[in-house]
Amino acid sequence: MSTRMKRRTFLAGAGALLALPMLEAMWPRRASADTPPPAPRRFITFHFPTGANRDAWKPTGTENDWTFGATQQSLAAHKSKLCMLTHVDSSGDKTGHSVHTGPAASFLTADDVPMTRHAMGTSADQIIATSLAGKTPLRSLELGTAILNENPNKEPGYDPVLKDHLSWNNGTPLPKEIDPAAVFQRLFGGPSDPATAARRQKLRLSVLDSVNDDANRLKASLGKSDGMKLDEYMTAVRELESRIQYTSNSTCKVGDAPAPPVDVRDRMSQMFDLIVLALRCDMTRVITFGYEHTVTERTHPWVGVNDGYHIGVTHNQPGAPYAAVNKWIVSQLAVLLDRMDAVVEGDGTLLDHSIIYFCSEIAEGSTHSKADLPMIVCGGGGGRIAGGRLLDRPGQGNGNVLIALMQAMDVSISSFGNGFTAPVPGLVSL
Repeated sequence: MSTRMKRRTFLAGAGALLALPMLEAMWPRRASADTPPPAPRRFITFHFPTGANRDAWKPTGTENDWTFGATQQSLAAHKSKLCMLTHVDSSGDKTGHSVHTGPAASFLTADDVPMTRHAMGTSADQIIATSLAGKTPLRSLELGTAILNENPNKEPGYDPVLKDHLSWNNGTPLPKEIDPAAVFQRLFGGPSDPATAARRQKLRLSVLDSVNDDANRLKASLGKSDGMKLDEYMTAVRELESRIQYTSNSTCKVGDAPAPPVDVRDRMSQMFDLIVLALRCDMTRVITFGYEHTVTERTHPWVGVNDGYHIGVTHNQPGAPYAAVNKWIVSQLAVLLDRMDAVVEGDGTLLDHSIIYFCSEIAEGSTHSKADLPMIVCGGGGGRIAGGRLLDRPGQGNGNVLIALMQAMDVSISSFGNGFTAPVPGLVSL
C-alpha cells in the first residue's frame, strides 16, 4: 500500500492547481479493497426548456412494468438507474400573468413569482450547497449553453433576471457560465492571473505541463492501482483541455468576418466532461446545468429541425419537430449518464452515488401548460433511490419532488417554496 494522502490533495505548479480523484492512498486506514470508504452524494440538475411533445413523451405501464415513451428510448441502458415521474405539476406563477418567467424562476424554488418581486429566495440546489458548505473547494457550479439577453422582459412587469436564472441564494441570482474554457480554468487553472490563462489558451499550453513534476513525484509514491488511476485521470483532463482549446481557437475571427457560431453539441459535450471531472475530484457536489433557456430560438439542423425552437417549433410545429428535439435532448442526458456510470467509485459508480434531476419548467410549449411536467430522476443517490420505476403522482408539485431530493441529500427540511410540506411519496428511501 502506498503512503497515506489527504483527500483534499492537489498537484501544484506555476499557474495551475489540479485536484485529484479519490485514490486508495486517500482511504482511511481502516478501509480495505473489499470495503472502500463511502462515496459522497452529489446533486445535479439538468434543465431543458419549454416542455415536451406529450404524445411522444408519455411512458406507459405500471410502477414496475413499464415502457419508455418514443423520445426516451436512448435511456434504455439506464432504466434500472432512473425513475420516471408523471402527473407532477409546476409550482410557480399561480397569478397566471406570465407563461415563461414564472415557471423558470420557480423551477428550483417552487415558489410564486408575483409581479412586485424581482428576486426569488433560495433554490433547492443552493439549500443543498449550504448544507455541504466547507466540504469542497467550490460551493456549486452553475453551467449552461446560452444566456438570455432579453431586456426588458417580453412579459411586462417582470424583471428579466427572473427568466434566465435557475439558481438563487438568499434572493441573489447565480449566473450560469457558458464558456467551457472559463469553467476549466476555474476548476484546474489555479490562482493564475487572467493574462496567464489567456496565454495558455492562445498557445494551447496545458495545465499538466505546470504540474508534471509534482505528478511524477506523487506517482513514485503510489501503488500500481493508484498510479494507473492517476494516469487515466490526467489523460482525461488533457484530452478535454485539448478539445476546449481547439473549439475555442477555431472560433476566432478572420479579418473583419464574424466568428462562426460555437456548435452547441461541442459545448454540451465539454460541459458534461467538466461535470464528471468536477464531481470525480470532489471540487463540488452540487451542479446546475441548463440547456439554452425557456424562450430559446436555437435551431437543431442535425435532427432535421431548422426553425427556432420556441416559436417555430414548440408553438407552430408542436408535432414531429418538437418530438425530434426532445429526443435529442434526452439522448444528451443518456450521454451524461454513460459518462457518470463509467467512473467506478467505492462500491458502485459515480452515477450510483448521485442524483440527477432532469426536468423542464413547463409541461408543453404550445399551450404553456404547467400540468404533468416531463420529469426524470436518475442515479441511486447513494442507496436512497431505487430505480427502474414509473411513479405516477397526481396532485403533487415539483416542490414535493424537490423536498424529497433535498432529504435524500441529508438536508433536514419539512417545508419549501409555496407551502410544500411533504416529499413526493415513494421516490426516496431514507
